[in-house]
Amino acid sequence: MNSTIQTKVTGHVHIADKNTGEVLLDKFNAIHNKNMAIAIARGLSNEAADSTSGIRLNHIYKLKLGNGGSSIDSMNMITYQSPNTTGSSAALYNATYSEVIDEAQSSTPSENSVTFQESPAPDTTTIVICTATIAAGEPSGQDTTDTPGNPNPEAQYAFDELGLFTYDNLLLTHIIFSPILKTSNRELVITYSLTISVS
Repeated sequence: MNSTIQTKVTGHVHIADKNTGEVLLDKFNAIHNKNMAIAIARGLSNEAADSTSGIRLNHIYKLKLGNGGSSIDSMNMITYQSPNTTGSSAALYNATYSEVIDEAQSSTPSENSVTFQESPAPDTTTIVICTATIAAGEPSGQDTTDTPGNPNPEAQYAFDELGLFTYDNLLLTHIIFSPILKTSNRELVITYSLTISVS
């Protein structure tokens, strides 16, 4: 008797100001289906680690942010790009900053992690929870204040795109959003949840 299962992965991103609690983003994201399938298959097959670093290639390793997800015209109208969810070389449009979130690495900040949470039976979902805090002093070269309140989307650290990556730079997810300006008077807490369900 043949048994067929369906696997579904949905992602959700929550970004908040650590000091004020202000929610800056609360939105579902796009999944790169092919790369996600590769990452899952690697995990099930015990894919060998990178020969130099020893890091497993299927792990969620890094969170990248960029400023290439939107543009502004002469009328101050913002146009948004489509998320990159196809192709073996898919990436952010213009990555400007990244955070390692694999807590197994000694250099990973203590606020960053990749964990999972099982749902109670008979639910067939498990949630992978990726967290990262971009501290006040990060990134180097950022502006000191967040005024004016409507940043130029093309500013280096006016983030408008975000993705999760494996160690060998497979893009697993991509989300485009209204620009969030990162300045030294603001700490950002990013919670990126992937809900995996099997039926």
